[in-house]
Amino acid sequence: MAKKGRIKRITLVCKATRDGDNPGAFQNSCFNIGPTLSLMENAKGKRFGGFTKADWGNAKEESYHYDNEAFLFSLNKKKTYNIQKPEYATKNHPQYWQIFGTTGVGDGIGCYVGFLCNNNCFEDREKKNTCYQTHGRHELTGEAKGKLIENEVFRIEFCN
Repeated sequence: MAKKGRIKRITLVCKATRDGDNPGAFQNSCFNIGPTLSLMENAKGKRFGGFTKADWGNAKEESYHYDNEAFLFSLNKKKTYNIQKPEYATKNHPQYWQIFGTTGVGDGIGCYVGFLCNNNCFEDREKKNTCYQTHGRHELTGEAKGKLIENEVFRIEFCN
């Protein structure tokens, strides 16, 4: 019998290159499914992401979600970064894939992932590539903004 809290199953529920490089693909696949792990890769080969036990909610409401276990991570640096303010762990927004962390609220590290990000973070809007923008010390990727070549979201199921 598996111990409570251990991972039971990991399922890929959304992949930008397979399901569509747009926030709707994320929202249709990932809202109201429970805990998720997001894994992203930028055009420079940096791999990073985030985890939340909180549900992403639904696409109809723009809201923050509390999660005192959420974190961001950099695979290249082999580091994790706790969300500084758990009341702002994740956020729903119709123009974004994932929003992790404070994203402009307070002084913690955070990450937007979407088409518009913030302050027009990519140059060629006609290409409509998914982009990201980090906040805080830019420790996830070493830069404040850039383009993603992949964005995957996994549903994490835990043992009861």
